[in-house]
Amino acid sequence: MNYTYWKARIEGYILSIDVKAWRSIEKGYEPPEVDGEPKTPDDWTTDEEKLLLADAKGLNAIFEAVNQEHLKLISLCRAAMEAWEILENFFEGN
Repeated sequence: MNYTYWKARIEGYILSIDVKAWRSIEKGYEPPEVDGEPKTPDDWTTDEEKLLLADAKGLNAIFEAVNQEHLKLISLCRAAMEAWEILENFFEGN
């Protein structure tokens, strides 16, 4: 895979899906908390659900845009930023 080419294309694609999805890759996603404890999904606000959905869109776009070999590197990721950073470190180094 030509990572430089792939990176430019997937960034543009994710931005076209949802700007919040790209922000989630850049800044990360943190599940909502109350007093330092995770909120149960039933207690999430609509905005909190939208942030999770944006992160899921970004993560899914990354999953769909890599081949099986590279998917093995990120298949256990649960956040888009985590997958992005693993691929970035693999292809570009630290």
